[in-house]
Amino acid sequence: HPLTAFLSSQRADMTRALPRNVDGVVVANTDLKMSVATSEAWRPERLTCLMEPRDGPQGQRLLWIWRAKTGVGSLHTFPNDPYLPDLADWIKTPVDHDSTPLTVTRDLRYVPTRRVTLSAQLARAPNRTVIVKFKRRSKLAEAALRLACVNAASLRSKSPVPTARMIGVLPKHAAFVQEYLPGEGFDRAIAGWNISSMMEEAGNVHARLHALDVADVGDWRLGEYQQVIGEDIRWITFMIPEIGRRLERLWQPIARRLEAANSMRHVFCHGDFVPGQLLCG
Repeated sequence: HPLTAFLSSQRADMTRALPRNVDGVVVANTDLKMSVATSEAWRPERLTCLMEPRDGPQGQRLLWIWRAKTGVGSLHTFPNDPYLPDLADWIKTPVDHDSTPLTVTRDLRYVPTRRVTLSAQLARAPNRTVIVKFKRRSKLAEAALRLACVNAASLRSKSPVPTARMIGVLPKHAAFVQEYLPGEGFDRAIAGWNISSMMEEAGNVHARLHALDVADVGDWRLGEYQQVIGEDIRWITFMIPEIGRRLERLWQPIARRLEAANSMRHVFCHGDFVPGQLLCG
């Protein structure tokens, strides 16, 4: 495969960069950003690999980042993520939007170079939990606005689907604080005996979201949507040519039929509706 040589060299560089006292790490998450040159050839732009201890979360998590701009890779220890520079500083002295001291309990999700979701408690009121989300500064305002708009629409329509309330933006950090909603993760609650009923309920939740009148989140544009799908198919074709060619044949008639969508009423839709985004009460 065209990426074989590049990934082999990255694996060797990562191994050499690991500290001598680190033993037994596994790659938990890999993200490869590619671009298409004028010659239509794909080329790597950025590679990130999150490495976690093999024996559990008690050890340090390591982040390997390679960028085409520099041509070299660098190793970082969480929470020192160069794309989320405010994170490490905040963890030293965590506060909320009013500069009230917090106690970090755990990080719920870390997507290297993109976002971190943490649960925290007020230092003076340990029974009150909040969620703190760090994002790239370029994405912070958009994410905070979307959260506030969805919650406002849910309250306005008295929707049976609870959504988190925006509490405030951290003034000195690229982060915001939102309400903590109790519940068990949908993905963890699924068992063999209840999967049919739970998937039906997930569909009902999505339908209720469609019913929300969410203002100020931007209009959906068919052309942009078609462009994204086309780029995805090109990427799949590069990785697995035979699958990509089949997708291309399937996509063309679907794209033509989608033209009718421009004249239809659009509804609000969760952009990443997966089990990990749902809570069971």
